[in-house]
Amino acid sequence: MNKSKRCFIKVIVSTLLFCVLAWDAYGLERKRLVVVGRVIAVEVPEFGWPGEFESLKIFYIRIEKVLKGKSTAKHIRVAYGYNPSSAPQYILPAEMFDGNTIWKFDLSEDSKFDRKVSVSKSENDWMDTKNSKKIKGSEIYPENDPGRDEEYTSVPITPKCVPLAGYEKEAAVLETLGILKGYWLDFERKSFEKTKE
Repeated sequence: MNKSKRCFIKVIVSTLLFCVLAWDAYGLERKRLVVVGRVIAVEVPEFGWPGEFESLKIFYIRIEKVLKGKSTAKHIRVAYGYNPSSAPQYILPAEMFDGNTIWKFDLSEDSKFDRKVSVSKSENDWMDTKNSKKIKGSEIYPENDPGRDEEYTSVPITPKCVPLAGYEKEAAVLETLGILKGYWLDFERKSFEKTKE
């Protein structure tokens, strides 16, 4: 075998290896989990996800039944990104967060959302007002922006889990579970539906 053929084969093998590793590393083949459960808590505040979504909603599900995939956890953390101004049809229904309804969720495992839970103990305790600081508009706005002449207050924020009414004790247990497994609820396909189970 001549040198150019060996070089060509090395390039092909390297490319294939890279593709296999990238497929695994970037989660292109994420593990699916289909469950029946109910939302017991939400995370505040909702954040935007720059370049992706105007709003990122995080909520916590108590799993009643696993329909597809594997999970030994009774509770999971779920993220859902959406753009309410351009696609209001993707806003999750209010009854999903009433604590009374059971839903089927089709989820994808996503380790970006694995996290230890911190449960809110009082209203707005996610805002650290003791460590707020004043910021000049000139530090955050570009030249010629009218906001440069203003002064703003920056308040550090720590996301907190807020239980739905009636689930306070159950949500408090979430803090004792260590890191909760994170999942992504996709809005591109029908990934949730109300169920009677």
